[in-house]
Amino acid sequence: MFNELIKTPAQLGSAITSTYIYSLIIAVVMVLIMVIVANMIPWEPGRRDNSGSKRRVAFFVLMVLTLVAPVMVNYFMFFNKIATPAFRSDYMMHMGLAGVVAAIVYFIIGFVLVKMQSKKTKLESIFPKNN
Repeated sequence: MFNELIKTPAQLGSAITSTYIYSLIIAVVMVLIMVIVANMIPWEPGRRDNSGSKRRVAFFVLMVLTLVAPVMVNYFMFFNKIATPAFRSDYMMHMGLAGVVAAIVYFIIGFVLVKMQSKKTKLESIFPKNN
């Protein structure tokens, strides 16, 4: 399906379903990247450790990338192959929604993962628990 033009409603429906699936896969991969990046940022020596704020910035930068990446991937995989002009606007709406869904899924999974961590871990420092 990736090499043929999208001309029928059935092909469009299949492309829309694939759009959401790819977006969810990208969200999960970005959570894994977030865990790796958070663990790569070293603790800062001294009395005041600001490494948690660096991890928090990385968390939100990856969330923005999670919003943009599915749109770009789906644009090049499916949008360019839509031959019927009437289908383009419908697909564009789903392409944008899939990006938003991916960002929301990334935030929810990432936030829950961070909050499940015990004290004094690098992931926990992204959103530290109040005493």
